[in-house]
Amino acid sequence: MTDFKDLKKEWKTRELSKPEHSHNIIIAKMRKLKTQQTIGQIVLSVTAIILIGFFFYVSAYTDSRATLGLLLMIGSLLLRIIIEIFYKLNSKKFDFSQNAKELHRKLVNYNKIRSLVNYILTPILFITYIIGFVVLLPVFKANLSQGFYTYILWSSGFIFAFLALFIGYHVRRESRELRDMKKVFED
Repeated sequence: MTDFKDLKKEWKTRELSKPEHSHNIIIAKMRKLKTQQTIGQIVLSVTAIILIGFFFYVSAYTDSRATLGLLLMIGSLLLRIIIEIFYKLNSKKFDFSQNAKELHRKLVNYNKIRSLVNYILTPILFITYIIGFVVLLPVFKANLSQGFYTYILWSSGFIFAFLALFIGYHVRRESRELRDMKKVFED
């Protein structure tokens, strides 16, 4: 009989997770995600601005191949920037004062859509960016020295491989953060 009393006493004194604590965890994780997304937007924006400047600097509009290549590259960056702005605005709609069930539902929907963006749209845009670069290669070959052209070929291969790994790392990290936020409600 003392085992039952001990169990009953332990049950009453156990530490319960408080809803405020759960909300604070989610708020902190959402802030971290927003910061990461803002940094990503800045990097993408600077890259797009540099490419737009390069487009006009080399008068790429006079060569259809250069125009197509740069437009593919710039377009993929601008589309990703627009998507990130949309998600930044969408994440502001999270009302942490609402009940946990509704917040959990919104978080699950956000996670699903964000996963589609990260695992389907991001690779498509990255491939589009690379295709734009490949379209530019004949223009580079015609207008640059053989040595510099070879340098561009080799360095771009390393850069694109590094970017693929870098993007993959950040996508997995963001997915982990979103899963952790979802688990807060499930625990």
